Amino acid sequence: MEEFIYNDLNIVVFNDPEYGLDEDQISYALHYFGTEAEEYPTSKHGVKIFRGDEETNNCILIGSGGATGVSSDSALLDNDRLLVCCCNTLFCLAIPSLDLIWQTQADWAT
Repeated sequence: MEEFIYNDLNIVVFNDPEYGLDEDQISYALHYFGTEAEEYPTSKHGVKIFRGDEETNNCILIGSGGATGVSSDSALLDNDRLLVCCCNTLFCLAIPSLDLIWQTQADWAT
C-alpha cells in the first residue's frame, strides 16, 4: 500500500486481487483497463481518496501481462496527477476526480 497527501486529501493506492467485476463485489466508481486486461486481468490496484475520514472518490486499475503489486516504486504523485503502474500499463489520473488523463503500455510484460 502507498499513501500520498495532496492538499487536504489522503490518497491510498493498494492491491485488490480479490476484486471481481461481478455485481456482488464491492464496486468502484471508475474502472480503467490496460491492454487486454478485460479479457486477461492479472493485477488489480485500487485507488481511494479521503478527505478526513470520508471517502470522496475511488477507482480500480486492472492490468494484464506479468503480475505486479503496489510498492514504493509503483505509484507517484506529481502535483495534481497520480501515476500508477499496473502490470504492463502506466496510468495517469487527475486528482481529485480520478479521471484518466492517459495510459500507455510500457512493455509487453511488466
